[in-house]
Amino acid sequence: MTVRLPADIPIEEYPKPEVFIEEAKALVADAEKQGLTLRVMGGMAIYMHSV
Repeated sequence: MTVRLPADIPIEEYPKPEVFIEEAKALVADAEKQGLTLRVMGGMAIYMHSV
């Protein structure tokens, strides 16, 4: 396995922010279906709250 530092990874290889937002929403929805409360925290929560 080759380890690459973030500075060595081209920006085109990073997932779009929408990928993370959709994953967070799906995780929260799946947890809710199971009767659990799951909260998005940190920078992702701030971003989602601001949009």
